[in-house]
Amino acid sequence: MGVNGADDDASQTRRPEGWPIQTPRTQIMTSFTTNQTARPSFFARLGASLAERRAKSRAYRTTQRELSALSDRELVDLGIHRSMIDDIALQAAKRA
Repeated sequence: MGVNGADDDASQTRRPEGWPIQTPRTQIMTSFTTNQTARPSFFARLGASLAERRAKSRAYRTTQRELSALSDRELVDLGIHRSMIDDIALQAAKRA
């Protein structure tokens, strides 16, 4: 009990005079939000770019190979002339 009859934590823990009073340490957590996401590293971007390029190249080669394997009659049935195969393969690669 303190001097006035109230519980007083200071009266229970006496420090010699002149000692600094320790205050409880508190941790301050800071949080913030941004509208930006973390930018991928150079190697992550390079890997993604190479993977995308490989997928486009694969789509081009596959389309060109499959259309070139068709006969002229089959191409006419599809409404394609043999000279259009490269353009169609490029369009397929852009969509990949």
